Amino acid sequence: MKRIFILMLVLCSTSTVLLAQQTKLTYPEPEFTKEVYGYKTNNNKLVRLEKETSEIKSKVKMGGLGGAQSGYEIEGSKSPVRFQGIDNLTFVFMMGYAKNEEDANKKNIQGSMEVDTTNMMGENNMGEGMGNMGDIMDMLNDPAKTISLYQTSIKNGNRKIVLQESQGGMMAFSKKEKSNSKYSLSFKKIKGTYYEIVVDKRLPKGEYAFINMGQNNVNNSAVLFAFAID
Repeated sequence: MKRIFILMLVLCSTSTVLLAQQTKLTYPEPEFTKEVYGYKTNNNKLVRLEKETSEIKSKVKMGGLGGAQSGYEIEGSKSPVRFQGIDNLTFVFMMGYAKNEEDANKKNIQGSMEVDTTNMMGENNMGEGMGNMGDIMDMLNDPAKTISLYQTSIKNGNRKIVLQESQGGMMAFSKKEKSNSKYSLSFKKIKGTYYEIVVDKRLPKGEYAFINMGQNNVNNSAVLFAFAID
């Protein structure tokens, strides 16, 4: 009887461990780095979002008397990437630095800081600057500082994101266009430079786009990753 009890206890423990392993969330590796992916947790699949590089556009109303606005545009009124609700949807992003690349970057920054610190403060003060090397690399690789999520509006057949708008002296005589809704995000580190992006608020139906200001930021351009919630 005692042996049967012990055997049942072992079987129960084994089942519990196997169940925990099966239910543990394992993140698939994205095919491309530096891209925001949709991640369906119910089937553990990544979905590549619509990708477009857009240059920021500024518009002055009534010669400046009616104010001005600036933002990005995405061609087309609807994204081909569409999700049915968001109950099983989250997002992921990988910076793309391999371990050897991170080490090389750290060495390059470290060498530059050694030279600058030696020239400016003397050799005795180098140690204090070197202690912050990990913090500097984390700051450079932190997507929370470069990635934002906006709901887009439709105008002239394209999706538009109004980032800033200033009012002029004769604003009462011009049609005001509101800035697009920006959603707060939380970033959960999966491993290395691989992050899960969690939208803090439920997304209603509509067209959306992530803006990555840290990628291809030339001539005030940014990389956008668009999708829609139906």
